[in-house]
Amino acid sequence: MSIENIKPEKIEGIYDIQALSPAFFSGAEILLVIILFTSLITYLIWRIFYSRKGVAKRQIKKLQTLYHKGEITEHDAVYRLCSHLQQGLKLKQLKTNTDLPEKLTTHSNKWREFKRNISNLRYKKNSEHELNFNTVLSDSLFWLKVWP
Repeated sequence: MSIENIKPEKIEGIYDIQALSPAFFSGAEILLVIILFTSLITYLIWRIFYSRKGVAKRQIKKLQTLYHKGEITEHDAVYRLCSHLQQGLKLKQLKTNTDLPEKLTTHSNKWREFKRNISNLRYKKNSEHELNFNTVLSDSLFWLKVWP
């Protein structure tokens, strides 16, 4: 607002100059919003790419690619899958008696089936082909997604 636009008002016979209206946001408030927004974006990027679950998810997808290219055997892929899943779910061991967290009790049947399938794939003989490794891979990504 320029000086020419300021008009004096007469209050009780004395001329008074109106104060300029304050800015909608001050520089400090804008800077604070920018810092908070940048912090939020940084946290979300870290959570997606660098958290245990994010790292495990990328490793499992890489494992899936290696398996489909035929660069690793199913036996090796299952053991690597167990290792990545164990790290992503923060478990000391991934075995048949690993319990499901209380928040996921609605998925107890699926968890039991997943543990059975992964155990069968780990310890099956080469002549047995009743289980599909791709199903176990997709189930492991599901558990990474829903695990607290």
